Amino acid sequence: MHDSSMREMFQFSCGLPQTKLKIADIGSRGSQNYAAFFTKPGWEYVGMDMQPGTNVHRVLAEPYAWPNVLNGEFDVLISGQCMEHVPMPWRWMKELARITKPGGTLCIIGPHSWEYHPSPLDCWRIWPDGMKACMEDAGLKVEKCWKNENDTVGIARKG
Repeated sequence: MHDSSMREMFQFSCGLPQTKLKIADIGSRGSQNYAAFFTKPGWEYVGMDMQPGTNVHRVLAEPYAWPNVLNGEFDVLISGQCMEHVPMPWRWMKELARITKPGGTLCIIGPHSWEYHPSPLDCWRIWPDGMKACMEDAGLKVEKCWKNENDTVGIARKG
């Protein structure tokens, strides 16, 4: 995970309320992850990925339907450096929206420029317009989309 992604997610975590929150991290597998940013008292962090491994608390069966995750289960949903590996990110974004509570917040980060890195697939580079389109298509209210040196960041709320 590159520095710009870590910096953006850290900044996002600092802006969250100091209340009880259940936080899902989609694409969490690996030793370099965001878990350390989501350890405040009352916060419950749940890492999810398609494969078991380090920082995975729940394994997802397939990219677009997660029967082991309840509708509206999470207050906050984060995902970084995962969207580019999803063949149909517009379908994936709808599943992210489904598991987020009404009024919940999402922070999605994906590269707009990075080397090819299949894991097992590498399908996309994401620009702010594409991030916004996927979020809006999923019924999310986009608060902000921007790019930094490597990444596109999208912040949205579920209505």
